[in-house]
Amino acid sequence: NVSSNATETRISEGRLAQANGGGARFAMVVPRAGKDNISIDATLDRMNAGNLIAALPKKDLREQLGDTEADASGTLKISGAPNQMSGIADLRFGKGRLAGEPLQNLTAHATFSGSTVTVDKVDANFDAGHLAGSGKFDTQTQVFDLMAGGDRVQLDRLEAFAKRPGLPKVAGTAVIKELKASGVFTDLATYQISFEAASTDVTVDGHSAGRVTLVGRTENRQLSITF
Repeated sequence: NVSSNATETRISEGRLAQANGGGARFAMVVPRAGKDNISIDATLDRMNAGNLIAALPKKDLREQLGDTEADASGTLKISGAPNQMSGIADLRFGKGRLAGEPLQNLTAHATFSGSTVTVDKVDANFDAGHLAGSGKFDTQTQVFDLMAGGDRVQLDRLEAFAKRPGLPKVAGTAVIKELKASGVFTDLATYQISFEAASTDVTVDGHSAGRVTLVGRTENRQLSITF
């Protein structure tokens, strides 16, 4: 149902239906005057996460997360959008891709305050390993700050982030004790990353290296990994 008057446009009992049977039920209020006063209350049921990404207001953020395809379920309740937000989100993603990375599943809980999104908890199982952590993201500046740990993390994926073709070929899985990352989400040159990981099955250029501790740190805009 859609109603509109001189002060606002209101959608109640809105529905989005997809061919796979998934979709969303939502209500939305868009005032005609003022700013940062849009509200939305939505319940997702196997909604295509790629469609959610496509609806993001920032073009560069949409492009950064563009290769995303998974069913998303959960609830989202926000008022004061886009820059004076207040609200909460509980989301679950099924098998698919997240920003190009093959994904098994993901759960996240987030709160909204002003332009800051605080992810109190995120737990993600990728084909390349398991990560769990928390962080913050500012929707205006796109500055992010996160802390995470993980296990079953494939070392060749960590090495790929270094983007240094001269490094020896590393394979195996690791437990990440502490991962910290910050920067402007859409500008890789600003990223500051540090982590410590341990592995018992590392191979270097195809040769077994046994038990190894790896330390990663951003230096001169590149991720340096030492053993």
